[in-house]
Amino acid sequence: MLAKSLVSASTGPPKPEVLAQSFRSVGEPNYGPDFDGSDYSHALDHGRLTGQLRDVYEAMKDGEWRTLPEIRALTGLAFDASVSKHLRHLRYEKFGAYLVEKRRVDEHGLWEYRVGAKGAGTPQRSALAVENDALRARVAELEERCAACPRQLSLL
Repeated sequence: MLAKSLVSASTGPPKPEVLAQSFRSVGEPNYGPDFDGSDYSHALDHGRLTGQLRDVYEAMKDGEWRTLPEIRALTGLAFDASVSKHLRHLRYEKFGAYLVEKRRVDEHGLWEYRVGAKGAGTPQRSALAVENDALRARVAELEERCAACPRQLSLL
């Protein structure tokens, strides 16, 4: 909803450099960087994604705790996954490295989020990525211990 005010029917989405100049101020995300993904097209996606990121930031900059459905209602985004994606973007250094906190609300998997200070956060790694790193370290340790016995290693 917030981004819709930036889009004119005759001119389309604003150019990225216009967004970057219009909204960049102390504490606001850096709206200039490109987003990632194999399907990302700067020409087709940057204006839309930048507007969505701005909407999520505007909804969350007050530091209040909100669930994904509450943020979605404030921003007009269609899916919780879109909100979640932009909360992750706010954690990334290229968008400002905001502190994005989360806490469990109930036993059914509902979470609340809040956005803190710019530059205070680091991208959170998924539990699976952390577990994979631990497993890789264990495999490396076992390979080192078994370097003298390749036959035993092949049986693992």
